[in-house]
Amino acid sequence: MEKRIDVAGLRETFAVLWAFWLTHFALRLLSLGRADAFGFPAVNKLEWYLFHAAAFDWLWHLLPVGLLALPALLAGRLPEKFLRFWRRAVYVLLCAILLLTVVDQEVYRFMAMHFDRNMMATYGNGSSVREMFHMIGADLSVPWLPIVLFFAAIPCFLLLRRAFLPRVRSLKFQTAAVLSLTLLFWLYVDVVWTGGNRERRLAPVLKVLLLPADRPVELDDAEFARLESDYRARWLAEEGDSLWVFGDPAYPYLRLPAHMACKDFPSPRCDVDGDGDGFPLREDCDDWNPGIRPGAEEVPSNGIDEDCSGSDEKPWNVVLALLESHRAVNSGLFYGEGSWERGTPLLDTLAKRGEHWSRMNAGGVPTIGALLSTHLGMPDHPARHISSSWTRLSSKSFVELFRDAGWQTRFFSSADPGWDNQTPWLNRWYDGWRYDRSREADAAMTADLARWAADSLDRSRPFLLTLITKANHYPFNRVEGMEPYPDTLSLQGRMLRTMGYTEAALAAMVDSLRAAGLMERTLLVVMADHGFSLGQRPEEHGSGQIGNGLHSEHTWIPLVVAGDHPRLAAGRRNAQAAGQADLGPTLLDLAGIAAPNHFTGHSLFRPDRERSSAWVFHGYEIMEEDGAFRYHAGWNGRDRALGDAVYDALRDRNETRNLLDSVSGAAAAEFARMQGFATLHAWAVEHDRIWPAPGM
Repeated sequence: MEKRIDVAGLRETFAVLWAFWLTHFALRLLSLGRADAFGFPAVNKLEWYLFHAAAFDWLWHLLPVGLLALPALLAGRLPEKFLRFWRRAVYVLLCAILLLTVVDQEVYRFMAMHFDRNMMATYGNGSSVREMFHMIGADLSVPWLPIVLFFAAIPCFLLLRRAFLPRVRSLKFQTAAVLSLTLLFWLYVDVVWTGGNRERRLAPVLKVLLLPADRPVELDDAEFARLESDYRARWLAEEGDSLWVFGDPAYPYLRLPAHMACKDFPSPRCDVDGDGDGFPLREDCDDWNPGIRPGAEEVPSNGIDEDCSGSDEKPWNVVLALLESHRAVNSGLFYGEGSWERGTPLLDTLAKRGEHWSRMNAGGVPTIGALLSTHLGMPDHPARHISSSWTRLSSKSFVELFRDAGWQTRFFSSADPGWDNQTPWLNRWYDGWRYDRSREADAAMTADLARWAADSLDRSRPFLLTLITKANHYPFNRVEGMEPYPDTLSLQGRMLRTMGYTEAALAAMVDSLRAAGLMERTLLVVMADHGFSLGQRPEEHGSGQIGNGLHSEHTWIPLVVAGDHPRLAAGRRNAQAAGQADLGPTLLDLAGIAAPNHFTGHSLFRPDRERSSAWVFHGYEIMEEDGAFRYHAGWNGRDRALGDAVYDALRDRNETRNLLDSVSGAAAAEFARMQGFATLHAWAVEHDRIWPAPGM
């Protein structure tokens, strides 16, 4: 009689199933039960997570393990050679899943993000692998354990499979057990307790890789028109003047100076001379000021384009320093007002020569989110990084607008721009960029900038130089030239040392530029890319994972603009809410450049600054600082992991007391508006409706 079923093969399948599941359970225990990479509990209530983790792993791994049963069920019906190949292929698949599981769980411990397609597109390169090894060696839980788990997972699985194999006898009992457990797990996680944020946190790597983490945003015409109208009305109200026009309804952010809009979007106002200087709006770049008109006398270097030529005469240069994790809670500028350290002596000194902002916010986290937000003048996408998911997004950075106006531009970095997919964007934005492995120390990079500027800049043209530092990055290791410190020094102490080192390197660079005659008529702009939680104080909300909750320790950053620009008031402190999306409009304003753009931010030097807001989106969480409050909510049908929250932005910068219950009515309306803007923004990015593509 022809053999129909291979009983031994089915027993092997059951043994593999139990072994595979228990191996995953062990990995879950080692991931959730030990501290995260920064020394804090990965989860605070382990028992709340383990059953969900076991259920998700079981349900998602039934199918790939079940593939192993096919040779047993089809024995005698297909060629034996093919069945042997199939069996080996399934084992290879299961081993690959185990290895990817280790990678996914350890990446989440370090970066609070899954090893998904977006993460791989952003960090899937050689330089990121090199950096990850540095971080694994500095793991504050068990250094190098991720490497051990990676190589131990498969042998443990195979040993468990061998141990289970002789114990699997009754196929009926095994079948009943598998069906019962499957039903139990399904009822629990799909009916009884769906898991909410646990489901996203505990998603098995198969789900992470096979299913998109985000749901594309779709808007019907009516909803799009409503959200666009709401956004534009709010932007104009915050801007406080009528010299900008939103013309094209297909591009919600696209705005033009009013006199330029008259060409493509004519209106009766275009023929009106609002300031009585003899020039109607269509010819006058500021039709509310009779001193600004075509042919007016230009005052050099005042940051105002009096003659409507397109920029100020003898315009200002810009040196923009983006400092890694240079958080406001360590800044002497805000000591006692949310800061608990005086760790920024250079910033404190520069603030006396210029202006600083006490409520500045990052526009994205981590660094790549902040970099894109700063350059593109808008928040990062709420669920994915623009840098890797939309590399061909039609857009125009503020740097490109400077280039269009004649500025020389160059970018300098202590870290490899390939680490988080900066390279294609830097190629688009700047005339060129400089990075070398021999200059990864901040002092070497800033010294190179000063030498290059002295030797290579065309002194007849204005320049914009941007630099981004690296030393103040976890694990805050010593670099050559830094004052030694003991290995037992706390993370907070180490961060203060690396911050001090970076500031000293920046100060030396400024001295070199000044000696070369390059600081005359030059703005020095210093801003952090984002904050960073060390979790060592109650105010840090018990987590060292960047972006956790979008609290102040992650998103509150210093900004100082220093120089002798006539529109700067030495020592002035500005208390309005601000964000990185405001930086580009601010620098263009100080240079006297008004050009079509898609920036959601505003110039921080606009006449009316009373109405202002700042936004940051990250991983389905959105935060807005507006008026006297900081609002936190979830987005796109997802709850915020820590629950909705409202904090007093003026008296509680560390966000220690949630005021949601006392302002619930007003907060609900604000949450709805926040979610509306996040939805509009995600839709505009996903549908490439930021800036008209060439030829459109």
